[in-house]
Amino acid sequence: MILNGKAIHPDDQLASLALYGNATFTTMLVADGKVKGLGLHLQRLQQDAEALFGLPVDTAQVMDNVRSFLAGFTVSEPVTVRVTLFPQGFDMAKPEACNELNILVTGRPAAGNLPALRCGLVASQRSLAGQKSGNMISLFKARRQARLAGADDALLTAGQQITEGATWNVFFIKDQQLITPALSSDILPGVTRQLVIDCCQAAGITVQQQAVTTGQLATFDAAFATNAAWGLRPISAIDDIDYASGGSALLGQVRSLFDQLPAETLAEPLAKPLSE
Repeated sequence: MILNGKAIHPDDQLASLALYGNATFTTMLVADGKVKGLGLHLQRLQQDAEALFGLPVDTAQVMDNVRSFLAGFTVSEPVTVRVTLFPQGFDMAKPEACNELNILVTGRPAAGNLPALRCGLVASQRSLAGQKSGNMISLFKARRQARLAGADDALLTAGQQITEGATWNVFFIKDQQLITPALSSDILPGVTRQLVIDCCQAAGITVQQQAVTTGQLATFDAAFATNAAWGLRPISAIDDIDYASGGSALLGQVRSLFDQLPAETLAEPLAKPLSE
């Protein structure tokens, strides 16, 4: 194998991942050895591996790999960990022939306090609606387009419908209620998105999951993004619509509710069966 004029000798499995990107993954924030929504992360890995590869996931083995990775990570601060699953011995001519999954664990120090996002609308969609696959080129193309236009990130649209961010879900605030695109809008069912919905509903905050159109953007008081790596992040603007001065009280309440959610310990069995 030649890379930039030099011979390289990567592991066959990693070479397959690099060549085909035939993978699914989840990203989670590990703080003090705990993860918010750990069971949801593992459940999504199971569901996506079954849908994409027809293969089961040994969640105990996944957890062992995560713990081994963290044991060699010398930074004591929170770590963003990504678990990638991809078929062993993959043959593009016979994708059905695989019967076991590789488990790749990578990570980096978690980002600190991030500024509010300035978003640009970009017409684009993820390659596989509702699934977290290794094929993210359409998402990064959209992000690149938005950043070249002066924004921080892309908020994706399908026709006149708002779907999701390049690597995050979106919520809007209006009249002390939360509004977020429904899963039927072909968005990723993000773990943090679900945790926000659950904790807000438990606290009596109305959460509407519905279609959201570009024509509605000017009617919202505020907006924020959710992502497992950084939790909740305010959105200051979408194109020329300013959200910087609205919805701060409710957003602060939602952030507090999310921060108070209990996290699951990596060193112990999950508190709930994954089937629940």
